[in-house]
Amino acid sequence: MLANVFKRYERKYKLTAESYTNFKELISNYVVLDVYGEYTIYNIYYDTQEYDLIRKSIEKPIFKEKLRLRSYMEANDRTEVFIELKKKYKGIVYKRRSQLEYAQAKEFLIDAKMRRNTSSQVLKEIDSFLSTYKVSEKVLIYYNRAEYIGMKEKGLRITFDNNLRFREANFELKKDETDSEIIPNNEVIMEIKTNDSFPLWLCQILSKEKIYPISFSKYGTCYKNYIFQRLLKERGTHEKLSN
Repeated sequence: MLANVFKRYERKYKLTAESYTNFKELISNYVVLDVYGEYTIYNIYYDTQEYDLIRKSIEKPIFKEKLRLRSYMEANDRTEVFIELKKKYKGIVYKRRSQLEYAQAKEFLIDAKMRRNTSSQVLKEIDSFLSTYKVSEKVLIYYNRAEYIGMKEKGLRITFDNNLRFREANFELKKDETDSEIIPNNEVIMEIKTNDSFPLWLCQILSKEKIYPISFSKYGTCYKNYIFQRLLKERGTHEKLSN
């Protein structure tokens, strides 16, 4: 059963296709492929008209939050999806999510009356977020994921994401041949998630292979490299974006 409340540390890394293959081999004695194996994740990110949430996130504040709708497969109205409220405070990630059918989730996100009548604590928190920020669907991002879990370390998860793509319209949770790349297809985003510190064997492999953490956000990268550039052209302004 998938958990709906998380508190954990997350570190991200960017790998080449070669280093990805090599790293997987090096950790093969310590991790196993998760029961869900390899799959595609679809996310719809919500933001204000002026993209205030992602703009604030890019500035690397002590606290930041975002709202997304996520599915682990192409979705129809009856597919089970997650509404997720993800917060980060001083490097620790807190995630709250609720599982609903896709049609119900979409209705919940636009129907204030439906939200007021919910008895779910997680959905009440999401309603509070929606009462604070006037948001709407802004971008669909999806990618292929392979997920591994530690053989001995409870809570250790290592994910590898590639083929990151996006579109700014037609917000259905499915692929389209016209969708655009976020990063080159031969690059892999690795994320290490733990409830505590990294095990020694993992630290040693990362050090030996000279693999260092980076600051990376799929939505943030998409915004900086594509959405923001489009907005500049459309508005004809010289607005600057924080690095």
